[in-house]
Order: sequence, then structure tokens, then C-alpha cells
Amino acid sequence: MAELSNQQKKALRKLQASKPLCVAGLGKAESFLLNYISFEAQARRVLHYYRCRDKIRAESKAGIPIAELKKAMDHFAIPFDEVKLNALLDSKLDKRNGKSARNLRNGMVHQWLEADCKEVEKRFDEFFPYFREFDAAIRRVL
Repeated sequence: MAELSNQQKKALRKLQASKPLCVAGLGKAESFLLNYISFEAQARRVLHYYRCRDKIRAESKAGIPIAELKKAMDHFAIPFDEVKLNALLDSKLDKRNGKSARNLRNGMVHQWLEADCKEVEKRFDEFFPYFREFDAAIRRVL
């Protein structure tokens, strides 16, 4: 287990401070997208720090493999429930009313699928706390 460097902590704090805010009156689908973007940016940054422990590498824009993100979070002692992480990222969850947040985000962003928008509206109260808990877990190590 390792600790994030002061520079890494500063960058994560800056990222958290610049997160898009959920504006009153914003629909659930739009709010979901903003929260997912915030989650993904923080997860990607932690994964980048894990990948670059020993050498300098450019930040990857590739996907976020769950297994590698779990290792990164364990490495930096960022506590987050594996079941919740799977609900947010597992690309194998593709059945209606059971898709992961990532799959719903993909359907909404790339095709604005009405079915995915409706599923987000139904499941918003499930995902929203997960985004907040992930955010809080990152904040605890800063």
C-alpha cells in the first residue's frame, strides 16, 4: 500500500474542485451524465497514478478496466465497495434495468437511446449515492 504524493493529492483536489455542479432543475439524465463524468475523471486519474508509479507515462484515454482500478484503489488505500464499483463500470451488465452506469452512459452519449435515458431516470437513486461515495472515498485520502 502506498500514499498519493503531495502533487497527486493537489491535482485530485483541483479536479474535485472543478467538478461540474448539478444545477437545480436539471433532469435526472443530465445530472447522471455530469456525475458519471466526474466519477470517470477521478477514477481515470487514480488509475493513471497507479500505472505510473515508477516511470512517467502519458495519461491514457483508454477504458477503465475494473480489475486494474481495484488494484489502484487498493494500492492507494481508497476504500470503495466492489459491488458498487461493478454497478458503475461492469460492461457485462447489459440487461435492461440492470445495466452498469458505464453502459447507460455509453448508450446516452453515443446514441441518446430513449430506453437508456428512461432506465437512468428509474435508477438515478441507485447510482447517485455511489457517485457521492466514490467522491468521498477519494476525498478521504487527500
